[in-house]
Amino acid sequence: MKYTIQHNGSDTVLIRIYAHVSQASSFLAFIDQKAKESTPVLKKSQSSQNEDYFKDLQGKAFDFFDGFISEGIPVNAAVSKTNYALKSIGFVNITYDSCKALLRKSGRLASKKK
Repeated sequence: MKYTIQHNGSDTVLIRIYAHVSQASSFLAFIDQKAKESTPVLKKSQSSQNEDYFKDLQGKAFDFFDGFISEGIPVNAAVSKTNYALKSIGFVNITYDSCKALLRKSGRLASKKK
């Protein structure tokens, strides 16, 4: 059996196997077993850190947005400014859409009833 492994820096690995069917199936069974054994498990400390990060993000997003709205800035512009402000203080993975979804979920973008 002969195989080559190609890795391009992402989580995807391409393995080309040159073998008889019986050899290839046992090799793939071995790979499958190793993949199951190495599945990452999120530790409680990591889960706690993620929750703290999200709460911090949420609090800052709400503070920024509420401040922009109180200044009379239109809603769409306030969302954009909130997104920019969050990025400038280190929340670099936030996008306009995720910022808007966070604000909508909190009820800050709910349409006002007439």
